[in-house]
Amino acid sequence: MKVPIKIGKFALMLLLAAAPGAVAAPQAPAAGNTAGLYRSIPNDETSVIDRTAVMILRGIVQAADDLSRKATGAATGQLNEAIRLIDTLRLNLSTATARNRLAIARLDLRHEPIISVQRDLTQVDTALDEIADYFSVDKARRHVAAARKHLEHGDKGGAAAELTLADRSLEVVEVERPLAEAEQSLIAARRDLARGATGKAAKALQLAIKRVRVISAVVHSPLYLARQSLYRAHQSFLAGKIDEARAYITQAREYLEQASGTTAVWGKERVAVLTGEVRQLEQQLNQHGTATEAVVRSAWEKAKALSERAAAYLDTHWDESETTLTAEDDLLNAKMYLAYAASYQLTMGNAAEAGQELELAATALTRAAKNALIDRATARKIIVMRNQVNTLRTAPPADPAELAARYDRLDAELARQIHNY
Repeated sequence: MKVPIKIGKFALMLLLAAAPGAVAAPQAPAAGNTAGLYRSIPNDETSVIDRTAVMILRGIVQAADDLSRKATGAATGQLNEAIRLIDTLRLNLSTATARNRLAIARLDLRHEPIISVQRDLTQVDTALDEIADYFSVDKARRHVAAARKHLEHGDKGGAAAELTLADRSLEVVEVERPLAEAEQSLIAARRDLARGATGKAAKALQLAIKRVRVISAVVHSPLYLARQSLYRAHQSFLAGKIDEARAYITQAREYLEQASGTTAVWGKERVAVLTGEVRQLEQQLNQHGTATEAVVRSAWEKAKALSERAAAYLDTHWDESETTLTAEDDLLNAKMYLAYAASYQLTMGNAAEAGQELELAATALTRAAKNALIDRATARKIIVMRNQVNTLRTAPPADPAELAARYDRLDAELARQIHNY
């Protein structure tokens, strides 16, 4: 069986090349002025991830070819190797150390005294500091701080919940979701091979190939690159390095202009609006006008929400018509609307705009709950989330910390439902 595969160069997190066929990537700040420049993923780590991703894809394709020749033993060997390499790739994500430290702390909550868990959290803090230059850790830090407060009151259950939310906030959604789904497909294919169900195994392999293709496509996408540039702009802005921030914002604007021509129908309007907002921000900085940290941060938050939604769209609709809508689409849209609402309310202090986004989220959740393919138990959970969204819109808590916590909990529950869909 000959499987056509297009493999772009896979570079995780901060990829400075334009998408294939797009215009040349905009230039980052000059190399001669890098003293305060926020670094990308270290080159050696990127190259390891790059090579590993390509090896995974090659192994899956080889397994499919082996299976077509009825060489089931060889196919099983390729599957085992691909699954091992997926674990390797996951361990090479820059967030891995922090997430492993969080896992240790959660396990110690079950068996160790509170003082030991508090020491664990100090190591979590160190791991978060190590990645803060190129990955947003604000939510994780907030949840770790909340976990500490719970521990001070002897509340291990509350601490565990906060540490779970901290872990979820460190997920590289665009990469880790298709990676996990590819692994699930490979495990299913291996199980089917062991049972002699070669037809089912072949279908599972094709699905795994699709998932790995998605990863490569996403990290080359202009939206993903715009998200990364805006995060670096925000970090530079916080450090008072306005020239660097300006260069990164220009870079982001050029990526967003590329994205405007490639984004699916669901996101075209939002990408166009964000492009205009970033262009206005760029003009303000070029004219030495006023630009607040909140505006820069909000632009990054919106780009992050759009990038994650675009990745999910590609994952869901790789082989489907754009008009094929599912309950999963509604859940994914609700998650995007919720992220926009959080940016408006928590970052910009704009309750009116947040209310509009929350109304959209509630409508999407209502539609998802009514989908004929959703079972009753799941529908009830979705309705509970819909009611929580409406409460957040009509009666938000006055305490900013509790408001942020409500958003985080809703986002985590939506992510859980999407994962289980």
